[in-house]
Amino acid sequence: VIGPWVYLSAVFYLLNVAVSVLTASPPLYRGSLLALNLLMLGSLAWLSLGHRARTAAGDVGAVGIDGLARWALGAAVLALTVSIGANVVGNVSLAATLTGAVLNSSYLALAIYVGATVVEALAKVLLARPAVVARIGPRARAMIPTITRLWRLLLVVAWLIFALQAFRIYRPLQGGLLSVLSFEINLGVMRFTLGSLVSGVIATWAAFWIARSIRALLAHDILPSLSVTHGLGSTVSTLSYYAVLFVGLFAALAAAGFQVGELALIFGALSVGIGFGLQDVVRNFVAGLILMFERPVQPGDVVELAGMPATVREIGLRATTVATFDGASVIVPNGLLLADKIFNWSIAGNSRRIHVNISTGYEVAPQQTIELLERVARDQQGVATLPPPTALLTGLMPGAMEFNLRAWTRPDADWVSVRSALTIKVRAALDEAGIRVPMPQREFTLRAMSPPAAPEAAPPPSTDGAAPPR
Repeated sequence: VIGPWVYLSAVFYLLNVAVSVLTASPPLYRGSLLALNLLMLGSLAWLSLGHRARTAAGDVGAVGIDGLARWALGAAVLALTVSIGANVVGNVSLAATLTGAVLNSSYLALAIYVGATVVEALAKVLLARPAVVARIGPRARAMIPTITRLWRLLLVVAWLIFALQAFRIYRPLQGGLLSVLSFEINLGVMRFTLGSLVSGVIATWAAFWIARSIRALLAHDILPSLSVTHGLGSTVSTLSYYAVLFVGLFAALAAAGFQVGELALIFGALSVGIGFGLQDVVRNFVAGLILMFERPVQPGDVVELAGMPATVREIGLRATTVATFDGASVIVPNGLLLADKIFNWSIAGNSRRIHVNISTGYEVAPQQTIELLERVARDQQGVATLPPPTALLTGLMPGAMEFNLRAWTRPDADWVSVRSALTIKVRAALDEAGIRVPMPQREFTLRAMSPPAAPEAAPPPSTDGAAPPR
């Protein structure tokens, strides 16, 4: 599709130059201009029908026409139709203006398309180099399509402004748009314009997008390459997000037309709201700052909250997200993390001590059982060598001796799986050594008891109506 359009643009440029030479002869100029318009309409129809035929035939080389291209094609057809009508009724000046605008807009569109295609191809080649791939993280690569869309949007806006100027309708549209955006809105002592509110909304969206992008780049690309700890990286990225967002929202308020005195009035109203109903929000916010700077818990730590073991996923300024071992995500306000007692199993390292309780009979010496348990623990995969496993005799119960086997897991081991595997091997080793594990026994004592005495029979009722003797 692009190939024929390049040649047609060159042909139409030469024809337009040839037609402009004939201005000295109005009838000849008018007829030549009409023929040029008809030829341009026929070329547009030929290109459109050819593209549809290639698309229907399944030609993968056919370039799709998106909504903007269809709109531009329809506008060109409309402009050429109006140009032909103006030429027929005798308004040759309008016909020449519309014809020149269509040609100049098409030239610029072709130049922008070719230039953008070349730039994007060079960018893809550059980004595909191994050295660049090694430096660009996954989040940065994920942002490339968004940056490409913004780049294309800027090019489309530039072409649209040029096209409106070529058709000589840019200034009227600009004046009408400015008059609409200058419409004032009064809210008490504060005054805004529609344009300032639109600017504020756009600036707010841009602030959130930039803040999220910076946080993603810091958390997933920049900070991991600097070999910082995961907890410190999460703190820096989160604080950077809120700092950029804070500055961006101030800029959005300024773009919306708020003055310093009006901002003071707004923050005064917010302080009243905080004093009445937002104490918990402020407390959680301050607690979030304390958690980020002191870092008693960090993302990835295994903690225990209210008897519930979980893994810390994300620490925000208002709440912390933890994931339970059952797969549920729990949102915990930061104020509760500082107010309640928390067991952090990862703050001193990822190693954890496991306990296995065993009961044996009195047939085997306790020292033999202790040596057996320690040997099994040393041979278990996932058990750390330092400190070494230890088995202790913890109690002498009727019918059984109680032992406790203690062992530390390695930092990369799953302590739940290690404890389960160790318990299975302990049971197998005891069976192999012939050490009996006593089963719980209960004794029932039956005592003979004399049957209760039978109750005395009541006298039969009297038949003569007299009361029975007492």
